[in-house]
Amino acid sequence: MTVSEDKPDPVEAFNLLHKRIQNELYLMKWTHLRPIQVDSIKVIRSTEKHLLISATTAAGKTEAAFLPMLSDYLDEKTSGIHTLYVGPLKALINDQFRRLEQLCERSEIPVHRWHGDVTPSAKKKLLDKPSGILLITPESIESLFINRSGQLPKLFKNLRFVVIDELHGFIGNERGMHLRSLLARISSICRVDTRYAGLSATIGDLHIAKHWMCPDAPEFVASVTACSDEKEIRYQIKSFIKPASAVDLGSSEYESDLAIEIVNKFADKTALIFTNSRSSAELYTDQTKRIAKGKGLKSQFEIHHGSLSKETREFTENALRSDRPTIAFCTTTLEMGIDLGNIKEVGQIGTPWSVCSLAQRLGRSGRKDDEPSVMRLYLIEREETQDKLVARLRPQLLQAIAMTELFLQKWCEPPLAGQLHLDALVQQTLSIIRERGGASATDLHSTLAKNGPFRSVKMKVYVQVLRSMGTAQLIEQTAAGLLVLGEQGERIVDSYEFYAVFETPEEFKVLHGSTIIGSIYVDVDAQPGNHIILAGRRWEIVDIEKKSKHISVRPSPAGMPPMFEPSELGDIHPRIHEAMRKVLRDESIPVYIDQNCKRLLKEARYAAKAAGIQEDNVIQVGTGIVLFTWAGNRVTRTLSHLLRAQFSHSCADDGFCIEIQNTKRNRLLEHLRELREMCMTADDFCTILPAIDSGKYMPYLSDELRRLNAFYKYYDLNGTFRFLDSLLNKNS
Repeated sequence: MTVSEDKPDPVEAFNLLHKRIQNELYLMKWTHLRPIQVDSIKVIRSTEKHLLISATTAAGKTEAAFLPMLSDYLDEKTSGIHTLYVGPLKALINDQFRRLEQLCERSEIPVHRWHGDVTPSAKKKLLDKPSGILLITPESIESLFINRSGQLPKLFKNLRFVVIDELHGFIGNERGMHLRSLLARISSICRVDTRYAGLSATIGDLHIAKHWMCPDAPEFVASVTACSDEKEIRYQIKSFIKPASAVDLGSSEYESDLAIEIVNKFADKTALIFTNSRSSAELYTDQTKRIAKGKGLKSQFEIHHGSLSKETREFTENALRSDRPTIAFCTTTLEMGIDLGNIKEVGQIGTPWSVCSLAQRLGRSGRKDDEPSVMRLYLIEREETQDKLVARLRPQLLQAIAMTELFLQKWCEPPLAGQLHLDALVQQTLSIIRERGGASATDLHSTLAKNGPFRSVKMKVYVQVLRSMGTAQLIEQTAAGLLVLGEQGERIVDSYEFYAVFETPEEFKVLHGSTIIGSIYVDVDAQPGNHIILAGRRWEIVDIEKKSKHISVRPSPAGMPPMFEPSELGDIHPRIHEAMRKVLRDESIPVYIDQNCKRLLKEARYAAKAAGIQEDNVIQVGTGIVLFTWAGNRVTRTLSHLLRAQFSHSCADDGFCIEIQNTKRNRLLEHLRELREMCMTADDFCTILPAIDSGKYMPYLSDELRRLNAFYKYYDLNGTFRFLDSLLNKNS
């Protein structure tokens, strides 16, 4: 536990709470306050600082923030919203509402929700008499600015606290910049100083998190952290080996072997099985259901992901909370801290994309103090590697071990800093113009960049953004110089989809009769008579109505997982690649890997030693070179692009290495020296980048701006120069 030297004892902290809160805790039979609750109460009740609470799942973070905030409300009882809770998911909002409702109702503290599923009458009640606690998503805050701008002062004039749950999920991305901008705009309305509290189980860098919460005075953010040294962890990595000729997904008997393993290990438990894609979740739900039915098991095998209907997701959530053993295959939708009852174990199919994600998922099990956290991580590896060097190194296994070791060292990825976030900037520009009816370029830049979160966007770049928006008819300028919405901008802002800064994929709804099952993408080959798996059940497509974007289905004995929009995963951090190289160099065998993994690891180390990879980065393989960077995806991507653009090399980027065809070691080293001597600037590099359209508003911006945005998001020129310096020094 990291606390200040004048740490209060639990009795002192309890006495800082309002008498009514003390009484309610007594009636609710609380026997003690947890350490993070003791320290959080002190910060909120005895100082004026903001607060960052970093503690494991089920450590009591929500109560640590709200107990002293509710006490403050009872002290003040001012009009308007007192505390704003922002959560990333509607399901999390609903879950926290259930947790707070009992305490708030008994203490006569109003508590409200606001999202798309909340009834108009409940929203009207809040608008008529705003008070107490409001739980909301960023997108619903945006809807207030667009549709209720005149009522914002009444709502937020006395806002004392903002609680941001799952803080790590907002730092370093477009949605987080969207939220920071909205909060800055709310702050300009307030008549009081608003204090912020961020909650997270996986903060990779406390300084970056504090700076995100309070950019102008990060030192004014107090931190309360808790470790889980006393928590027992049971963990295993297990590999299934299949022939290289086997089908990757859908019909392989080796996937069925894994499904049999899951049924055998999890059938009598309530568990979550995480997959890295919705298609995999559908496949394994279907297979385990059929295997369990064949064995006469009563366990439920359910599914949960973002393309399923609300009813299907809620059915799975309720099943997990029931007394019946339920195993849910899921993606990131259940990675957040929704209370699902007592999850005994967690499975993971494939290596998660980050240590942060690994920690979040493992933390979903063993929520009770006396229970261990349990995870079984499953890998599917090919038996034959066709003499391909990179494949013989078993990168998936290396990454799984490296991430596990970093997790045991209590390390998580820090967020990527310095991005421009032009997607969120365009959206917020439109939002402010709609809120105010019009605004000058100077006022917009002052609100969004000078006093808002877009500090990296200088006025020169912002003027380019505005000109692009004008060309695209998103905005136009009046004779007096005022910027107003253009024809296209009006259409965009009037759409329900405007509230979210992220792109909403266009999918077809799948219906059985009048019941919505979920939604999928439809490719050119889709037609009636085809079979799909959705919501863990098999269906035959009866009809496709392209105008209404509806697909009619009926139950079927056959099916294949449908295609879903691939989610954009984050880049692998350099420290993970460094840890992978260390695993190759070590001789020790981790105790948490099974016999197949041990064999594959020994073979990978032998292949690395034979090729000289353990000491050298430049390996001649036949007529080509494999250049090992071990420096993170962004450096590898940058260097690969430079080699193609400057020397026309044929390169394949494998994340931690670059495979370069038809070249020799000396020639490549000569080209690398030339690259380093160029001293290329960011502006120079941007001229050779593609104009990437990915992002909701990127198509409205100029090629130059799209290249600039991509540079800060996907590339690392300085990191590449550092790698080249190290490599060339060793080969001088």
